[in-house]
Amino acid sequence: MNINKILSNNDLNKIKNKIKYIESRGRYTCINNFGYIGAYQFGVDMLKDLKYINFYANSNNCLLKSKYWTGKNNCYNINDWLNNKNIQDIALIESLFLNFKYLKNKKAIK
Repeated sequence: MNINKILSNNDLNKIKNKIKYIESRGRYTCINNFGYIGAYQFGVDMLKDLKYINFYANSNNCLLKSKYWTGKNNCYNINDWLNNKNIQDIALIESLFLNFKYLKNKKAIK
């Protein structure tokens, strides 16, 4: 399923910008006190679900160590993540799609 079949590009951009502003005030290099990273404040669990982090990582502290990063989309460490807006934007779309698919499978939405 393609996310563009669910949302228009305009709606998708509005959602991305709103989430980005709420989570980090639009700062792609943001790291909060709990270790969530980037403009959309991803943590270890979502990054594992999206295959950016391997399954050995068990806390947000693991995001600081290159050995846990898989290299997906040429993202091999936290600096690659924080310094690449495109990777973070792609990951947000992937996470929206993953959550939509989960809710649809649970029959929470049609």
